[in-house]
Amino acid sequence: MKSTLKAALVLIAVLVVAAAILTFRATRALHDAPSSAADALPTVTAVHPRLQNNYASLTLPATVSAWEETPIYAQVAGYMDRMGVDIGSRVRKGDVMAHIAVPELQQSLADAKARLEEAQASELQAEQSNNLKQLSYQRLAQVGKSDADFVAQQDLDTASTESQVARGALQLAKANVDSASAQIGRLQALVQYSTIRAPFNGTVTQRSVNPGDLIQNSSSSNTGALPLFTVSRTDVVRIFLAIPEREVSLVDRGEPVTVQFDALPGRVFSGAITRFAVALDPQSRTMRAEIDLPNPKETFKAGMFGSATIRLHTLVGSVVLPSAALHQVLSGQSVTKASENRSNYVYVIRNGKVYQVFVTPLSDDGIHVSVNGLSTADDVVIGASESLVNGVAVQVNSDQQGGGE
Repeated sequence: MKSTLKAALVLIAVLVVAAAILTFRATRALHDAPSSAADALPTVTAVHPRLQNNYASLTLPATVSAWEETPIYAQVAGYMDRMGVDIGSRVRKGDVMAHIAVPELQQSLADAKARLEEAQASELQAEQSNNLKQLSYQRLAQVGKSDADFVAQQDLDTASTESQVARGALQLAKANVDSASAQIGRLQALVQYSTIRAPFNGTVTQRSVNPGDLIQNSSSSNTGALPLFTVSRTDVVRIFLAIPEREVSLVDRGEPVTVQFDALPGRVFSGAITRFAVALDPQSRTMRAEIDLPNPKETFKAGMFGSATIRLHTLVGSVVLPSAALHQVLSGQSVTKASENRSNYVYVIRNGKVYQVFVTPLSDDGIHVSVNGLSTADDVVIGASESLVNGVAVQVNSDQQGGGE
């Protein structure tokens, strides 16, 4: 009997403890439910846009090119005899860079000079013969005038013909002299081409020959001839831009520009649009523009790549927010009927929920963007995740509440 009573008491105690545990867990679940629901809400960072005077700008890839760059080809065939420059050599206009040995050309020039002497001798002989024939005809004609019976008409006609032939021979001899002189001039010019001179002050940036190399004549039918050297002038450089068709009408000469280069991090250089083409490239639908930058210390190297930002016009009192807040409509993404022709939007918090608000970007420098369609009272979400949709409840990062730009 006692054992049965003891077992009953133990069972009752176990049931009481179990009931207490269940009651505790239920109470705790009810107490923790609101906190868990709050923790499940997406956490976002929000800022208030601000008003400021901003500049509409256009940022484009930029490439550095030498102010002048000339590949130097050989105009005569021969062997590279002497070289006075190499890659990196500084040259001034007219400096001798190399000399090509052309013995055949020298021989041709000597032959041409000999032919000129021969032609000059023939001219002298023809001139003397012409003078004699002219004098003979004049004397015979004078005698015929005073005594027609003394000079036969046949003799007079023969003398006239001989004088005309002599005159023609003299003209031909003069022409041969001129031809021989012209040939000498052409060969002398070719001989001058055998000495390679710098076309302007600059630096040798390429070399493709060595002493003793066979040099091809680039003006011949062989189009595979390589330039001997390339000379570049870089005390001033050109910065090339390709302006898209839709921005062409906004860009003009003198527009201020800031340029940055990947090879010169942290440095910003100022300039202006110097010139641009008045026609678009039909392939890329872009217009080429150039910026001239002084380069006395050769800070910029031809071929450097960077970016140029063109300041187009001032936006007075524009709404500005971080660029990370701006989103683009993706292909296939559904939008409202009223906004189907717009492609940029931000998330705005209203009554604890986020909503898409479509805006019109005015300028974007990659850090801040100016837009139409917002006010400084709006709470705009920065860097929203793709999971956000219209009407979803969110909680604002406590460190950012009340914060702004």
